[in-house]
Amino acid sequence: MFDLYGKTCASHLILGSAGFTSPDTLIEAIEAAAVELVTVNLPAPDSGYVLDDLNWDWLEAVSVDIMPATLGCRTAQEAIQVASEAREALNTDRIKLQIDDPTNPDALFAAARQLVSSGFKVLPVIPPELDIARRFVDAGCSALMPTGSPPGSGQGPGSFERLARLRDGLDDVTLIVTGGIGRPSHAAQIMELGFDAVHIVSAIARAGDPVGMAEAFANAVDAGLSGYTAGLMEPEPASAEDDNQFWDL
Repeated sequence: MFDLYGKTCASHLILGSAGFTSPDTLIEAIEAAAVELVTVNLPAPDSGYVLDDLNWDWLEAVSVDIMPATLGCRTAQEAIQVASEAREALNTDRIKLQIDDPTNPDALFAAARQLVSSGFKVLPVIPPELDIARRFVDAGCSALMPTGSPPGSGQGPGSFERLARLRDGLDDVTLIVTGGIGRPSHAAQIMELGFDAVHIVSAIARAGDPVGMAEAFANAVDAGLSGYTAGLMEPEPASAEDDNQFWDL
């Protein structure tokens, strides 16, 4: 179990709701993986959509908590507006904070700081860099979502070394890896580093069998966590004598 702003979570897999071919498939995937938290992307202010236009019927069929996401927002003010509308409509203070403007990295921090001051439980999506992460922790974010690789790429973690450094440097912060996790084995390797959870969207929604893939990811997450808890063997360099013994088998 891990703590997410005072909520004790038994499932270490967080599912994104985007990209599923039907609400029924999403519901079945949620149930197969036994997830407790699902993220939902909300329309940016200039999209022409409002929250009331979205279909929330699937929520009535599952027992999960919802975490809105500000995907598509390009400024701090847009993200703050979406978060405020989401709190009103969905009755939740949790927000997955994203700003899609790589030319303005300070916008994410400005939005996080203002949302924290307004009582939000902010989970900013950040690069897996320790100095950046500490900046958000100092601003009041006790949970962070470092990226593995570009969202939807399926490439897996770009650098296990950077992720491990982040985990080791922030042992008292909830860390959930998001973005680019394409295979259950990627999720297991991340959990073996001691992360609290992984957030999966495309790898499940785009699978040939999304329900089966959701279950596969849940099993992989549990396996990785069990390995970390049990204490993984550290690799040791092989000597020339060891190599000779291997080939003599």
